[in-house]
Amino acid sequence: MEELITIEGRKYHKAYLEHCLKNDLWIGFARQRTENSTYDETYTAVKQWLIPLITEDSNFTKGALMKYARENYKGPCAYKDVGKVVSRIVSDECTSRFGLWCKETTKLKIRMRVKHGKSNTI
Repeated sequence: MEELITIEGRKYHKAYLEHCLKNDLWIGFARQRTENSTYDETYTAVKQWLIPLITEDSNFTKGALMKYARENYKGPCAYKDVGKVVSRIVSDECTSRFGLWCKETTKLKIRMRVKHGKSNTI
C-alpha cells in the first residue's frame, strides 16, 4: 500500500511527491485522485464544470483554463492531470464547426459562440 502525505488539506502519494519536488515538476501530478470514474465520465464531468466559466466575454485562454482546473477542480478524475482533459475539451469545442466555443483573435481568449458564429470583439 502506498504511503500518503497530507499537505494543506490535500493528499499526495509520497513517492510521486518526492519525484515531483526533486525534478521541479508540478506537484498536482502526485495528488491522490478517486479512481471511481472512467475517462468518458471524467470528460463529461470536467466539461460540465467548465461550461459556466465560458461566456461571450470570458477572459480565459486555454492555458489559463488548464491552470484554473488544476487548482480548483474537485470532482472525480481518471487522469493524473486534469489539465489534459481541459485541453482536449477546448480543442474539441473550438475546432469543430458546430462547437460551442471559439477563440478570439486577440490573445486567443475562449468565448461562447454567438448566434451567427462570430463572437463580440472588444
